[in-house]
Amino acid sequence: MEAVGGTMDNNIFIPRDLVVGYRTMTPQSTSKLAYVIYYDQKKKLRKEQSWEYWRDNTIPLTDLKNIPTKGFVLKKYVGRTKDYNFNGREIKCRIFDPRGFEFEITVANLIYILYFCDCYKLNGFEGEFVYGWQGIELVLIPLLAPDYIKLKEYNDLLYNPEKITSKSLIPGATYLLKDNKTMIYLGHHNEYGCCSRDMGKDLGKRYWYNVISLDKLITNHYTITTKSLNGKIIKLLDPKQHKNYPSLIDKLDHDPMFSPVDESKCVYISLTLADFITKCTPFRPRYQTLGLWGTINGIRLKIEVDEWHDTGWVGKAPPVRPIKTYDVSDIHYTELLTDKTLEELFRLIQPCVKIEYLTNGKLKMD
Repeated sequence: MEAVGGTMDNNIFIPRDLVVGYRTMTPQSTSKLAYVIYYDQKKKLRKEQSWEYWRDNTIPLTDLKNIPTKGFVLKKYVGRTKDYNFNGREIKCRIFDPRGFEFEITVANLIYILYFCDCYKLNGFEGEFVYGWQGIELVLIPLLAPDYIKLKEYNDLLYNPEKITSKSLIPGATYLLKDNKTMIYLGHHNEYGCCSRDMGKDLGKRYWYNVISLDKLITNHYTITTKSLNGKIIKLLDPKQHKNYPSLIDKLDHDPMFSPVDESKCVYISLTLADFITKCTPFRPRYQTLGLWGTINGIRLKIEVDEWHDTGWVGKAPPVRPIKTYDVSDIHYTELLTDKTLEELFRLIQPCVKIEYLTNGKLKMD
């Protein structure tokens, strides 16, 4: 969760049913230390394995409804920062639940609570709270926080999602995913391999969609493919074509995952000496490709730069798949090239740039 500025992640799960396991603290304690877990929307008990390992089996469990509850009290800080042997644990805050047990939350969670709720020495926090989970992390959510209303709406959808089938998906329409991210559906198309082991291989039909998410005030867009969307969509947000849909489809048309590279259409354009020197200096990180090609004794080679030397060097790789990472001692022509200047390399390998076209006739774009 993010406590700075009083904001909380927008995909926190608020379960309806909780299960509480216990450990006995000290004989003088009037409450028990608890480990709270939950049933998800499919009635599956989450975090059960670690919970069973932690709890005292001689103490009866408690089943609770995760309803708004008031009377939570801040008790103390526990734990410490990790030492050099990594055998410490994160500092947390112990909270008293008015139903008779204590549990722990992170310091970030406490800061978030205090951003919206006063804390009184005898009466604890003002207002009502519910339990939530951000991944595996328990968070205590105040109903006074503005985030709660949106989280409640999101969780209502998780428990009662709209019935959306693969056949009913509309290209260009906007949908809400179960992780509370927005997607633009791009269609049901073939996907092609782009790794060396499956380059250009038809991987079969996939559902393509573009995700729009907000991460720390930066909008991210990325395209995903999947064999099935069953259970991943919870709501149709807008059946109309999204304004970005045409540009996203145009981008797919230039993607080798959408249409494989057609080697018969590729063109090699020779570089000038000045262009070659510019591309080779300053050197990139070790083993990073320059996107250049050369020819020695009629063999087409991919050119890389070795940061350990003052010059370029060449690794041998078929032009139909991306260059592999080789050790210097394993690369053909390494000994021949590492002692040469860039001017000498230019004359020897005749460097060029490869312009790649896809089977759909479009130019490949990274």
